[in-house]
Amino acid sequence: MEQIELLEAGNTAEDLLPKMKLTVTQAGASRELEIDTILFATGRAPNVLGMGLEEAGVEYSVGDGIYANPKMQTSNSDIYTVGDCVSAAMSSEEAKTVPGTGP
Repeated sequence: MEQIELLEAGNTAEDLLPKMKLTVTQAGASRELEIDTILFATGRAPNVLGMGLEEAGVEYSVGDGIYANPKMQTSNSDIYTVGDCVSAAMSSEEAKTVPGTGP
């Protein structure tokens, strides 16, 4: 079972700020990643405007959300996505065939 433990900035040592640590446990092995930002969205419709996704090379649709692979990795291999901003389709091409999705 995969497990992700998110440590908020307030839960880290002061000398690590503004960096955060993300502990990823997979197949019984853990590794710790140092990250700048965790981006997530909640709600019923994806709120993807004004986030700089185009500049970051992240493929998305205003009405559908951010396209990601099964591991939640976006078209920019350094950016992952979670929450309601994730599209049910993995790409704009797949969105043409998945009911309820589309560019």
